[in-house]
Amino acid sequence: MDFYDDMYVNIKDDVELGELICSHEHVEIFKAKWRKYQEVCVKKINLTKENKSLVEREIDILSKCIHPKICQFLGTGTYNGCVYMLFEYMECGDLQSYIKNNTLTYKEKEQILISVLIGMNYLSSRTPEKILHRDFKPSNILINRHGAVKICDFGVSKQMFNKTNADSIPKSMSCGLIVSHSHDSSDISHTGIGTVRWAAPELLKDTNKVYDERCDIYSFGLLASYIITDGGLPYSEYTNLAQIAYAKTNNCRSFLDNCKIQDNKLMLELITSCTEIVPDDRPKDANSIISFYFKHCIHSS
Repeated sequence: MDFYDDMYVNIKDDVELGELICSHEHVEIFKAKWRKYQEVCVKKINLTKENKSLVEREIDILSKCIHPKICQFLGTGTYNGCVYMLFEYMECGDLQSYIKNNTLTYKEKEQILISVLIGMNYLSSRTPEKILHRDFKPSNILINRHGAVKICDFGVSKQMFNKTNADSIPKSMSCGLIVSHSHDSSDISHTGIGTVRWAAPELLKDTNKVYDERCDIYSFGLLASYIITDGGLPYSEYTNLAQIAYAKTNNCRSFLDNCKIQDNKLMLELITSCTEIVPDDRPKDANSIISFYFKHCIHSS
């Protein structure tokens, strides 16, 4: 594989792998040292004919995403038939473990959601190529020791070359690069366009369906439900992939009942609108949520 010179990392001499954080199919995630001193997170991918193009696409996307709300990509290299991607190390892990290990105030939950929205807005407003993430879920939201919240894992992301162009799901999309940055029990199974529990219904109905950034808005709605209910999994009453897919495509939204218990009508309105089964009924993008909903929802300091 060819890399830009400013992204190349000498894996053999400069990277020392440490603790294995998790593994999935052809992917392993390590805590590591770069050039002896800098703590980093390393994504090691066993390169195959099937995943080569996806790896190249992910690196291409990562190299273009520079933003405070995106986990910083530091570089990449190859060694012994594997591709290694280096990222900043996020000490507090992913959102699932962060919620499990901390008692969050409502204001802290809102701040996490705002951070995710700011990152989403950056991805969807880039020009000339906006980016659909397509796999928003707790394991793809990371937190560092300062409490900064960042989006990670662009293995199933897709670039769109203008604001009006929609994107069709390729039938042959591989899922080999979809990884969790922890042992994420919130995942049931993966498709080539994300994790079924968190994916928008239109991504599950028809592999030739045309869709846009509102598929990410749907996933954000589920993520908001998860955060507001202190880790309450959407569709937790279902035990397998087929049941969840059926519930989604038939507009079953039992997770809204748990949100009602929180007694915040505006937040419930936000989550309800984001998870409408018809994409046109959802907010059109992250910026519209920031500018409209959160000016009403965010508590006064």
